[in-house]
Amino acid sequence: MITDSQGNPLQNALLTNAEGLALTDSNGFFQAEIDANEEELLVRKNSTECTVSFPENLNDEQVFYLGTLQCL
Repeated sequence: MITDSQGNPLQNALLTNAEGLALTDSNGFFQAEIDANEEELLVRKNSTECTVSFPENLNDEQVFYLGTLQCL
């Protein structure tokens, strides 16, 4: 889940550096294919942009549950 700076779900936001089209849903959840070299997600909602950094302890598995991420 991606939240805004107040901890509210970031609804219907575009993940601009994902492979293909990736959006958050009405609860801030998302599923996306992301290049292994990416260190953060670029998120766009209307005219606002923010970034979400990935945890440092990711391994070589192909599917991750990232928990709640805050867009700053």
